[in-house]
Amino acid sequence: VLCFTMALQRYPGYDMTRHDISDLGQPRCNPEGWIFWSLGMGIAGLMMIPLCSYAIRAMQALHKASPPGIQQKVRWGAWLLRLSCWGLLGLALIPQYPSLDLGHQIAGVFAFGGLYVTMLFLWGRTWQAIPQVATWKVLVFHLSAWWGVVGFLATQGYRFSRGDVNWHS
Repeated sequence: VLCFTMALQRYPGYDMTRHDISDLGQPRCNPEGWIFWSLGMGIAGLMMIPLCSYAIRAMQALHKASPPGIQQKVRWGAWLLRLSCWGLLGLALIPQYPSLDLGHQIAGVFAFGGLYVTMLFLWGRTWQAIPQVATWKVLVFHLSAWWGVVGFLATQGYRFSRGDVNWHS
């Protein structure tokens, strides 16, 4: 949070309803603050590794007696969760810059796509596991996991729905 706050403070006129969060990490738009954004993404990627490992172990334990199709979904979810960690690290290393845009976009798809596709794979599985896990733990897991979707829609969704997309402001 400190890194992202420092990047935000150094971006003149940044408005999350008009700019992508990656603009905070763009050297051309935020020459004094982009390094803080990249550092924050790197830290987030590293901090996700133990959380993802815990979630993977918990899902595998909950479904070790499940049918093979369910276990396959858990394996795919585990792979995608790991991919999301690598995607965040990729965002840290590949700033949003015209010559690096494709790499940045691919890293973003890995980071957030991997996380949210995993949530879709495992959504029904965790709700079915309620008899084995306290309901409040499952609820907290899903509320915390879906914050990104809600945040994106709240800050960027309106702008995208109007076609007001300025990739390099």
